[in-house]
Amino acid sequence: MAKKPPVRVALDLETTGLHAEQDAILEVAAIKFQGVTVLDTLQTLVAPGRAVPYRVQRLTGITPQQLIGAPQFESIATELQQFIGDYPIVGHSIPFDVGFLRRRGLVRTNALIDTFELATVLLPSLPSYNLGQVAEALGVSVAPGRHRAMVDTVLAMEVFLALHQRLQTVDLALLKDLANLDAPHSWPLLAFFRQELRDRQEKEGLRGVPIRGSLGDRFAAQLGMDPRVLSFAIARESDMQADGVQNLEVDTAPPILNTIEQIQNSVEVIPEQADQTAHLGYRTARKAVLEALSQKTTLLMEVTLGG
Repeated sequence: MAKKPPVRVALDLETTGLHAEQDAILEVAAIKFQGVTVLDTLQTLVAPGRAVPYRVQRLTGITPQQLIGAPQFESIATELQQFIGDYPIVGHSIPFDVGFLRRRGLVRTNALIDTFELATVLLPSLPSYNLGQVAEALGVSVAPGRHRAMVDTVLAMEVFLALHQRLQTVDLALLKDLANLDAPHSWPLLAFFRQELRDRQEKEGLRGVPIRGSLGDRFAAQLGMDPRVLSFAIARESDMQADGVQNLEVDTAPPILNTIEQIQNSVEVIPEQADQTAHLGYRTARKAVLEALSQKTTLLMEVTLGG
């Protein structure tokens, strides 16, 4: 008998602003699903207790008139927590939404699956990773009414299912690479990739397969990445990892601007007799490092020593 897929909950919120500590929730939508089967849905407007900025009204279509008689968040919190339970939460840039809920004492320990981050891994080199662009790249149709909670929740669920299907097409060796990335254990996708690896090995009755070629070669073959520079966001800076945890600056770390200037002013140390490919690789790597520093993203790079 085939193993049933795990139950997950897709989630989206509409809010009055971007800051969980000072802005309010306007709308909540959630879909409980198991594979492609929808098990249950939840949707409600929420009284924000303050004026809704005009730009938010324009973006979402939610007007003050629609919010008349809407429940306070406190009155729906228990129902929402029971609906989500301890299931993994799926969404696009989901730490943002979960940050609002954790600020209000909900879903403190649920695993998160961010379709934004998953897309950066499985769809490298997209010009943009907003939900609509990712959906378009995957061939997922976008229904009218974007920026309403349920429409975006449905789209996030469908994008996740399409990304998951794409992940299932990569070979076992590459899946092992993803599951064994040297990433922080707090990175939510690490647990997701490791569970996928266990499920694949159980399904195929395999404990492992010979791994041939470099990590860059395998990413290039399976996902279309340039094997010379492998770069994607592993974990964006966020205070969503744990309640009350703030981003810290280490006193001993050099200022980013100084580091960028040092790299820009550095002299290539490749021997003169090195071939053109080595020089190209150095320049490409230096450019990637500069971009990662300036954009404050994470860079994963494979380097061959002595080559």
